[in-house]
Amino acid sequence: MPARPLIYYPNPLLRQKSATIEQVNDEVRATLTDMLATVREHAGLGMGAVQMGVLQRLAVIALADSEPLFLINPVIIWQSDEKETDQEGNLSMPGVYDMVERAAQVRVRYIDRDNFQQELHASGMLARVIQHEIDHTNGVLFFDHLSKLKRDRLLKKYQKLQREAI
Repeated sequence: MPARPLIYYPNPLLRQKSATIEQVNDEVRATLTDMLATVREHAGLGMGAVQMGVLQRLAVIALADSEPLFLINPVIIWQSDEKETDQEGNLSMPGVYDMVERAAQVRVRYIDRDNFQQELHASGMLARVIQHEIDHTNGVLFFDHLSKLKRDRLLKKYQKLQREAI
């Protein structure tokens, strides 16, 4: 399982909507395997394929207390009115985090690695990560959920970190 290089904000690919997978084949499964290796190498909780520069509707979730979850063409089909706020970050924006409000529970429909349609009801951290990763497939980043003031502050901090890394 080779980890692949990440792309970083402000790469314009991160803002593009990913393509729907027409057929689950060995190439798609290999991409998912590489995504799992990549998210683990970077100690993340999940990632969208776009974060490796692949514009396909693929997400991998790798929470420490459960088996990896591979989502092909994921769609949220229901979300609770109840909200929860917790800290989020992004592998494509290392070093910056902020509190993001999301639905406390979701139901997601997706295709698994074996080409079977699945539905999953999720709450807690799993629900949060599912929403975050599906956002990636739609060109949405976590800071898009923040107020303009908080978003501007976060982007300035990220730019400063990038300058200091040079």
